[in-house]
Amino acid sequence: MKKLEILATPFEDKSLCRFTLAVNLVEEGSFAIRKGVRSDSKLVNKIFEIEGVIEVTSESNYLIVRKDTELSRREVGANV
Repeated sequence: MKKLEILATPFEDKSLCRFTLAVNLVEEGSFAIRKGVRSDSKLVNKIFEIEGVIEVTSESNYLIVRKDTELSRREVGANV
């Protein structure tokens, strides 16, 4: 399995964290999926297994994760 390079960037909104990946996840457009909505993406489904994650948004090589927990962004981000 290839190692994936990721750079995490916090937002002013403490419920959000953006991850910049070394590869594109979406070639055109974007998507936003809330927890509980079926997804064909293995990556998105794995991210929703992380405690507190309620939404995943992606555009190009950006992945934005929204959490609804008191866990810090560092704790959630480390699991992403």
